[in-house]
Amino acid sequence: MTVGERIESERKKKHLSMEALGDMLGVGRSAVNKWEKGTVKSIKRETIMEMAKIFNCNPAWLGGYIEDLKSFDTPEE
Repeated sequence: MTVGERIESERKKKHLSMEALGDMLGVGRSAVNKWEKGTVKSIKRETIMEMAKIFNCNPAWLGGYIEDLKSFDTPEE
């Protein structure tokens, strides 16, 4: 599964539009579209971390660095 496919899959699981996800991340709908279509190869680390929090998933999985999807728990403050 590509990074774009992972983003699209997790976005749809949360019932978010591209525009809604973009708003949450401070980017436009077109940026989300480019990530999902794979036309942008590098996504900022901070953006991957924010998406992982939104999707409640492991950022390393979302970024394509590992294959095993595990829950991403944020440390409690």
